[in-house]
Amino acid sequence: MQHAQPVSETQRVQAIDVVRGFALLGIFLVNITLFAEPFGTMMHMGSVGGLWNNAVHFGTLVLCTGKFYLLFSLLFGAGFALQRARAAGPGWARVYLRRLGFLLLMGFAHAMLLWYGDILFLYAVAGVALLIFGFVGARAKIVTGAVILAIAGVLSAGFMAITALGQAEAAKQKAALATQSPTAEGEAAPNVGEPADQASGQAGAKQKPAEPFWSTPFGELIWGFKTQQIQQPDSGVWHELERRAYHDGPYSQVFLFRAFTWVMMLVFVMLGFGWTIIAMFFIGAGLAGSGFFGVDRSALHRRLMVLGLAVGLPLVGAGVYLMSGGKEGSGLALRMGSAALLGAIGAPLMTLGYLSLWTWLTNHGRVAWLTTRLAATGRMALTNYLTQTVVCTTVFYYYGGGLFGETTHVERLGLVALVYGLQVFVISPLWMARFRYGPIEWLWRSVTYWRLEPLARA
Repeated sequence: MQHAQPVSETQRVQAIDVVRGFALLGIFLVNITLFAEPFGTMMHMGSVGGLWNNAVHFGTLVLCTGKFYLLFSLLFGAGFALQRARAAGPGWARVYLRRLGFLLLMGFAHAMLLWYGDILFLYAVAGVALLIFGFVGARAKIVTGAVILAIAGVLSAGFMAITALGQAEAAKQKAALATQSPTAEGEAAPNVGEPADQASGQAGAKQKPAEPFWSTPFGELIWGFKTQQIQQPDSGVWHELERRAYHDGPYSQVFLFRAFTWVMMLVFVMLGFGWTIIAMFFIGAGLAGSGFFGVDRSALHRRLMVLGLAVGLPLVGAGVYLMSGGKEGSGLALRMGSAALLGAIGAPLMTLGYLSLWTWLTNHGRVAWLTTRLAATGRMALTNYLTQTVVCTTVFYYYGGGLFGETTHVERLGLVALVYGLQVFVISPLWMARFRYGPIEWLWRSVTYWRLEPLARA
């Protein structure tokens, strides 16, 4: 049996590289909001004001949000299946675990030092499932992934409905208290961003300690939790405190907010969409194992393109419409639960549609001027992904442009177009013409196979 070794250039499946390069655009369009705005902004589904801003906002929600992390997950699973098939000999498990170990460390450093929205750490943890269950057949992998998606979708819909019921009940209690509270007849409520003890002190809560930490943005955030003035990421107080940290610094405040948000996201992932990542790993591995990327599967590609466009897109659009109706009103629980269920069905279908479209275009030599550049971009996807983080945090955080919380959706779209355009049409093709791998990919392969891989082309 052949020992584990890197895939040669002639063995690469170009369609996978092309889809990966395209997926970088979709994930960037979603991530740019998290780079530029407080974390809770992602929970806002309603109008953002202005025709063009709304067009970008709702266009991203329908076409990108919840689809491209699924697409990357699918490609991760496909890559696993192809690597295992080509090097299933001695030491494969050890090599694969080193590969995941590097990804784990890279993801942790990315999250702690640069940006809390890292996905690499999650992929490394979830990737163990592929190693454990990778022996099952292609069809069994696809069925297993589909079952996990179905269960996760039903649970997500139920969770959204229960959460909506809780919000409706809380709104009723707040309205009842407002009619009885003297604050409603003249006492001023605390301003957004003020120390949280001003309101809680009136109700007999403990006074905020005098230490300087409690006057920092992160200190006020923690105090807001203690006094229950802050309960959710979409709180206006939370938004203002986070804006102050990233816009004004110092780095210690940025680090604390980033670490806190990252841990919170990990908990959310374990309870929520982490299972969809594992499901798409299995589906991607199953598709690759069944020969999905071959030219002879064009009929399947066309069917999935139509399914993603004619079924998946309308379902997702309907879900976004229901979500954008606000967090109040009659039938809130039904609306939120239905929206979550529609998204859980429509998003994977759209993901398969995207995958099939670019696979078909690549296999049939269509728009070759674009697919060749996307392939170069996808071959150094990890480098490009991390580069997007470095550029955007520099633009938006206090130590660079300091634009955090100050840009519109249209302006951020312009930044995405500039950075991604340079990556696709300039940087990636020029780099890959001279080198075998992207710089981070080269380091990743060298650690995985425990030897320095050749970088420069002959």
